[in-house]
Amino acid sequence: MHKIVFVTGNKGKFAEVRNILKTFGIEV
Repeated sequence: MHKIVFVTGNKGKFAEVRNILKTFGIEV
């Protein structure tokens, strides 16, 4: 798991969520 979320804040959290979804093959 990436820990960037704590550094970049909300925008980073959204990016992380998109990355996680992409990992499951879901495009956002």
